[in-house]
Amino acid sequence: MKKGIFYFVLIFVCSCAQVTSLNLRKHQFGRIPTKIVWIQVAGLSTEHMAMLKFSGPVSDELSAVENSLCTGSTWEYNLYKIRPRPHENFLTELNGKKNIKNTCEDFQFRPIWSYLAPKGYKIGILEDETREDESLLRSLSCKERENYLSQTTFWKVSKKIGKNQSFFHVNDVESFGRGKIYYDKSCNSGECFTTFSRNITSTFSSFAKNAKNYLYIARNFNYLSYLKKKKFKQARAELVEINS
Repeated sequence: MKKGIFYFVLIFVCSCAQVTSLNLRKHQFGRIPTKIVWIQVAGLSTEHMAMLKFSGPVSDELSAVENSLCTGSTWEYNLYKIRPRPHENFLTELNGKKNIKNTCEDFQFRPIWSYLAPKGYKIGILEDETREDESLLRSLSCKERENYLSQTTFWKVSKKIGKNQSFFHVNDVESFGRGKIYYDKSCNSGECFTTFSRNITSTFSSFAKNAKNYLYIARNFNYLSYLKKKKFKQARAELVEINS
């Protein structure tokens, strides 16, 4: 009887042991994230990261994905389509809803930042070059949905739209305000020439400075655009930007 009790206690203690590693790396579970960086890349698959092996000086150098603790995937569908378009997938990710119709109704769902902002999180979104129907700025034209981005600081890589718009540039040290939209100054003279990684580095360094909690989202559509046009050299260069 005593032996049975001993085994029972041993099993109970072992089953309650705290796991402190993930894939043989030290990791703490059950903690609320305070600093979140989320990069959304249209058209990207984990298999595409192999292209980095052929563009770097050292083939055995690990990519950012290979250096991560773990990776995962989800089914790419919603209630209406087996293969939704990337910007529809992004809305599903941001809103946590599969009921995406690609209309103004999509912006009636609460995005992730609406839960984090009241808890003291700073929210920043950098959006690379996109079509009008792919951009989150589309919410501004939806009646009674104009406040969808009101809790965010939004940087848009495109020419300014309308008057009295604010700007940002990689070489400027600026203080960005909440609820404001900033357009890339490098796009005003023609084609936008600032790279994806430089725009992230510039905006993020100012945004995250002295911020205890934050959510920073970067959205990239250029990679998919190059793939569709079969411009694989440009696609690989863009992948290097994303990796860096």
